[in-house]
Amino acid sequence: MATLTEAMLNDLNTGNAVLKILPYTPGTGANLASLDFSDADELFTLENSFQIQRDAASFSSTKIDQRHRIIEYGAETGENYTMQGNVPSVAIALMSMFFEEGSASSISVKNGSKTYSGTKAYKYGGLEKEFSVLTVSQTENTAIVFGRVKFIFSEPQHDDNTTPTYVHFDAAMMPNEHASGDWAPLPTVANTPNNG
Repeated sequence: MATLTEAMLNDLNTGNAVLKILPYTPGTGANLASLDFSDADELFTLENSFQIQRDAASFSSTKIDQRHRIIEYGAETGENYTMQGNVPSVAIALMSMFFEEGSASSISVKNGSKTYSGTKAYKYGGLEKEFSVLTVSQTENTAIVFGRVKFIFSEPQHDDNTTPTYVHFDAAMMPNEHASGDWAPLPTVANTPNNG
């Protein structure tokens, strides 16, 4: 009996309603069977900026001189499996998570009659941080969880006067050190009673 049928089109994972991150524990890894993202940090990305991509596979062939014929093909999975997005925020909590802080604890900058003040300054170059990641479709009926993803954020960027200033992140999927697996598609949602 066929296992791939039209029924699989009922689980389309379109859009992105949720992007949550949990700190990854090196040496132990992430047990995909028991991750709880209920109180996890959440990232919000500008429309159409969030992407998950795998490099294209490459093929090589073995040929024989006689009859100029190919007798075998070899295939290699694309090397890089990545995600990226633009987060429209320069909030202190976000900056402090992904950038090294400078020594300043009280900052005051004047511009005519206005004064801008803050308590944090940062150094150039984002910190490399590893997380488990949950992405949920727009309908919230399907999800994908990744056990280990390494993130790095770039400093604030500004494209035009219609788009908010944002920080861009690039992230690479890494092998999970836990034997449960590297990633998992989650096509159904179990409704858990909210006791809080």
